[in-house]
Amino acid sequence: MSKIRLERVNSEMLKNISEIIRAGLKDVELTAMTSVMYVKVTADLEHAKVGISVLGDENAKKTNFEAVCASKGYIKRELARRMGHMHAMPELHFELDTSLDYGDRIDRIIKDLKDEDRF
Repeated sequence: MSKIRLERVNSEMLKNISEIIRAGLKDVELTAMTSVMYVKVTADLEHAKVGISVLGDENAKKTNFEAVCASKGYIKRELARRMGHMHAMPELHFELDTSLDYGDRIDRIIKDLKDEDRF
């Protein structure tokens, strides 16, 4: 599959999964802001890694991530309905994305270093 087509599939899946989580998981109690950060589909369209980011404390992250993982079947069915042009829907593999936490930690370290320089 061409790289451009694969990027389009990634982008379309990201948009649709985000919308499904935001509007479609009404029965699931999402206690914190949950976002889809990336979708990486394999070239054979068999598998897709979906990076999920959750803002909140560790308990909220665990609870929300587990709720999204438990809703994998619903998300895949709804995704297949929305992306009917695809012959087969990739198997979804959710991963907890911690890049926002890492960036926040780096920002705090830089801020602390700047505050130390002032004194």
